Amino acid sequence: MATRGSKLLPIILLILLSGAAVYLLLMTKPKKEAGLRERPVAHLQVAAARSERLQPVEHLTGRLQPKRRSQLRFEVAGRIAKRLVEPGERVAAAATLLQLEQGDYADAVAEKRAQLVLEKGGVERDSELLTLAQKNRKLQEGEVARQERLGRESLTSRSRLDEARQRLQQLLSDEARLQHGVATGEARIDLAQAALNRAERNLRRTRLLAPFDAIVNSIAVEEGDYVSSNQQSVELIDASALDLYVELVGSVAAAVERGDRVEVVVDGAKRSGELVALQLDPDAKTHTHPVRIRISAAGLLPGMLAEAQLLLPPVDDAVVVPVSALLREAGETHLFTVDGDRVERRAVTTGVRIGDLQQIISGLAANEMVVISDAAALSDGQQIKGEVAQF
Repeated sequence: MATRGSKLLPIILLILLSGAAVYLLLMTKPKKEAGLRERPVAHLQVAAARSERLQPVEHLTGRLQPKRRSQLRFEVAGRIAKRLVEPGERVAAAATLLQLEQGDYADAVAEKRAQLVLEKGGVERDSELLTLAQKNRKLQEGEVARQERLGRESLTSRSRLDEARQRLQQLLSDEARLQHGVATGEARIDLAQAALNRAERNLRRTRLLAPFDAIVNSIAVEEGDYVSSNQQSVELIDASALDLYVELVGSVAAAVERGDRVEVVVDGAKRSGELVALQLDPDAKTHTHPVRIRISAAGLLPGMLAEAQLLLPPVDDAVVVPVSALLREAGETHLFTVDGDRVERRAVTTGVRIGDLQQIISGLAANEMVVISDAAALSDGQQIKGEVAQF
């Protein structure tokens, strides 16, 4: 019996091991993969691209500035003697705003005027002396000729002849000097006159004058201050009209010109303006074209915020879609067109945008159906259920 039991033991162990292996295989058997589920049908709004005439408008914002602004400086140095105006004061053209002490400049005028008088007197004197010198020279030439006729035999005659010739040479030298003085007299008078004119201009420059009818905006000096030439002293503005300074990109600048009427909105009120300046050569840094739009200053002040609305050339037969239909990724623009109950992702090229409408230049034709809502959640070829909407 013991022998028989010992023979059955390995068989029993083998059966147990086999059962354990089968159990492990059953427990570790991979589950059957679930089938791929198709994305649910999306319920979206769709609309037909339409063709219409667009009127592009460029909106530009800036601050109003006086139509003219001038930074005034003295052209000569000196100490402020009089401050005749205050900021906010209206002044007429040529009105005196500031005045320097004039003593040194008045003395310079007197000095140059005296030099001119002396120069003119000197020229008149030289002219009279030249006439006398010419007469004396002719007399002396006669004396030399007389001495030559007396002969050269005697020592006394030769001595007198030599003296006469020396005297003639001296007279010729004096005459040449006087001729030079008379010939250059006009030039010396001109130099003296120019010096006097310059001194008189400098005397006038001690008064700082308004170059146009204006309002004093600011004064940078007080009485008693010493100012150097070209030091800013007064700022004037002409606010009888106001200018809006804005910058245009090249495509917009090419569509406008000086004299165009422009609508300007200030504090919600529309005003008519005129484009008075357009820089044709763009700024080297910004590559934009600065422009100035002038409007009436009635009820307005410099510094107020304003918006210019430039009407650009209209675009006929433009294909447009809502902006909500577009997707922009990696520098490209796409939208989804509708073919039956499926969508197709399509690249398009855009043009101008007006409000919520975007012009499509290429990639889409009028009347093609496009998805106009929740486009970002779609994938190419996805099934949708479209609800036709208007835009």
